[in-house]
Amino acid sequence: GKPFLKKEGKDITILTVGASLYSADNAATVLAETYGVGAEILHAASMVPFDYDPVLKSVEKTGKLLIVGDGPERGSVMRDWAAVLGELAFDLLDAPVIVLGAKQNASEGPAEADIVDVIHRKIIPLEGNMK
Repeated sequence: GKPFLKKEGKDITILTVGASLYSADNAATVLAETYGVGAEILHAASMVPFDYDPVLKSVEKTGKLLIVGDGPERGSVMRDWAAVLGELAFDLLDAPVIVLGAKQNASEGPAEADIVDVIHRKIIPLEGNMK
């Protein structure tokens, strides 16, 4: 139930579930190399039980949280986590908790470019990003 730390960062926490870990890891490389943004990646080893403490410690450092998964967002555990973490980390957050899941009727989760784009549009404006 304890998410494990995949990559350390200072600017944004990305909590992943499922194979979205790989897209998030690639997005973190793009964020660092292109925009100078350090993404901390935590991967949920299980959905239930779930230990919120590692995520809260990361958000205390970064002030921002993106939850990424391969499933649809609607009615998902990602939305549940976002609601709970939004409450628990309210005083730590500099931006709303954002959830990014698979597109409607898609067979796979978000790609690296989708992750970078949602960060740019909803969390941290990335200088030079034209989307």
